[in-house]
Amino acid sequence: MVMKTNTDDFIQPGYGGYIVDIDIGSTFTDTILSWQNRVEHFKIETTPHDFSICVKNSLNHASKKIALSDISSFLHHTSILRLSTSLSTNIIVERTGTKCGMLLPKGWKTRLKKHLMMRKTLSPAEDDYNLKEIDVTEIKKPFDGQHIDPAVEEKIRQNFLRLVEWGAAAVVVCLGEDTLSVEMEQSIKKLIQKYNREHTIGFVPLHLGHQVSSNINFISRLHSSLLNAYCHQGLSCHLMKIKAYLRKEGYRRPLLIVNSNGGTTRISKTYPVQTINSGASAGIFGVSEIAKKENITNLISIDIGGTSTEIGQLKNGRIERKLPAEFSGFPFDLSFYVNKTLGIGGGSIVTIGEKGEICLGPQSTGAFPGPACYALGGREPTLTDAYLLLGYFDGTYFLGGQKRIHRKVAAEVFNRTLAQPLGIPVEEAAFMVKETAVQSVGKAISKIIASTNWDIPEISLFPLGGGGGCIGADIAKYLRITDVRFFRRAPVSGAFGSSLMDVQHLYHKRINFPFSADTAGINKICSKINSILVLLQRKAVTDMNAEGFEPEEVKFHTELDIKVINSMIVIRIPLYSSFIWGHNWVDLVELAGKEIHKKTSKRNTGHLSVAGLHLIATGRTRHLAWNNLPEQFPSEHSLAKGKRFVYEGKGKKVSSIVYEWHKLSHLHDYEGPCIIESRDTTIIVPSDMCVRIDKKLSGRIFPKSDGLIPPETKRT
Repeated sequence: MVMKTNTDDFIQPGYGGYIVDIDIGSTFTDTILSWQNRVEHFKIETTPHDFSICVKNSLNHASKKIALSDISSFLHHTSILRLSTSLSTNIIVERTGTKCGMLLPKGWKTRLKKHLMMRKTLSPAEDDYNLKEIDVTEIKKPFDGQHIDPAVEEKIRQNFLRLVEWGAAAVVVCLGEDTLSVEMEQSIKKLIQKYNREHTIGFVPLHLGHQVSSNINFISRLHSSLLNAYCHQGLSCHLMKIKAYLRKEGYRRPLLIVNSNGGTTRISKTYPVQTINSGASAGIFGVSEIAKKENITNLISIDIGGTSTEIGQLKNGRIERKLPAEFSGFPFDLSFYVNKTLGIGGGSIVTIGEKGEICLGPQSTGAFPGPACYALGGREPTLTDAYLLLGYFDGTYFLGGQKRIHRKVAAEVFNRTLAQPLGIPVEEAAFMVKETAVQSVGKAISKIIASTNWDIPEISLFPLGGGGGCIGADIAKYLRITDVRFFRRAPVSGAFGSSLMDVQHLYHKRINFPFSADTAGINKICSKINSILVLLQRKAVTDMNAEGFEPEEVKFHTELDIKVINSMIVIRIPLYSSFIWGHNWVDLVELAGKEIHKKTSKRNTGHLSVAGLHLIATGRTRHLAWNNLPEQFPSEHSLAKGKRFVYEGKGKKVSSIVYEWHKLSHLHDYEGPCIIESRDTTIIVPSDMCVRIDKKLSGRIFPKSDGLIPPETKRT
């Protein structure tokens, strides 16, 4: 049962008082452990062959932090365990998902295949899916809600068998959003189960479109269903192993999984598609909480991990959600915190393109064999290797000294694969790789800024993840952003964000209520909508009670899908209360008109309908009380740890002072070039920039040209 409270206060150990948040990345697994007024965070290496091992290692490390004898004792005193993972994201980026077959309505095979082919960069590869069509009109004629004509049944069976013979390990049936289509999907599943029995070795799972998505936009339903099936097997086998391990160790509370919409749910309530970019979404959620405290209303976050980079956006104090969600050009039925995903991370493999250009990703070496500098057998150059060759890392202090990385091995691989073919020195090749990463991320952010009509001076940049600090300042310079922020939990931003999340359940209902102009018609529509919402709320209360929440502890938020009739334009409008009333109708029409104008440059609201209801039920859990943590009090003078040469391109090396993050003093500003390193990240401050530290060891990087450093506080 989830522990319930109305405050952020910590409960005492011995009463289930520890809170654990784990974010499993492709290379490292981040953990935040909190209790009373203390918090610890750390990174360990991810075990890609079995995630339950890195979870075990994280819990073992956490139990040692509080001097408990074993993991079982630690879990006995743990009230909440939340987990986020980049696995589903990495499966799609690296194209390692399940081979999927799809049964689609007639005419959709060519349309969907064309759409998928246009987006091969970060999508299932062409040989990862196969499509067969069903003539829905043939089913409808003899269909009585359960039985399908034998001749049509044979055609469906043959199409299914062809998909299996092709190699499909999962089959998606997606026919439409109307009630009849849903009934047909269910009947087709029953039909196929005659030949595809669950207890047999050769069983192929069937995924029904209506069970994954209720979106009125059919292409969004198709994508949601395909990506869900594509990730399902790879994700579920790892999560079920983790759950089994926790049960074996005596943990009896639910394992909560972070969703990409800013909430958590149990495994049994979570679809794989809901976990895409879950760790990055949690990071954006956490940054938004920090921004509130710092009075920052407009920011861009870049979460750079081992395989991918996720970009988030905070505008006017609110997270800009993607509606519908989009991943690599694929629209699907989710409210998404991540604005853009790029196949660029520390483990991204570097190659030379046809025109002699540097290409970075989307393939990644992951945690094993990892970058060449790990000396575990990796024979391809990566972004992490480039950082080491540029002087960003101390090979003996990686992960605080837990892992040794080897410059000599990285140099040999870079020389063989990049430097010699391009006829340039090894360090220049590494610099080109770094610049490619900066430009790729910078260009993506530039498009986001242009689309939202922002002024650059209004924006702060928050680099997150283990790799954010290495190129955060360079990306800011590329964009001409003069305010770069970092905070102590930024390297473990996913775990930090999840530590502030609550349990959320989502409920959807497709409807079709055309807008009305007269008072009687408006009241009638509102009454119909509210009747449906009451039923959804009753279901939510039942589900949330199973999570351990009483009815009065459940909070509701409602959103409406407004559709432009005879078009595919659908917008989502939040309501000010859980229900809709007649006196709110004018505001609803006005808001709908503004949103439609943004999409179409037209403001005609005369032909709209309420196409769907979305109810979000939230149960508050215990959070990390990060605002109440004591301030850091380092020594008055921060002594330099040493110096290291950093390569800045065109044969230029600069001597950079190295500081340990936890020993910095807030009494001074620090001029670049300098390096701030800790056991979980490295922050590079270029020659033309400075950094200012506050009392909680958070920092701000800004150009020297701003003249913001008082002469008496300058340090070199």
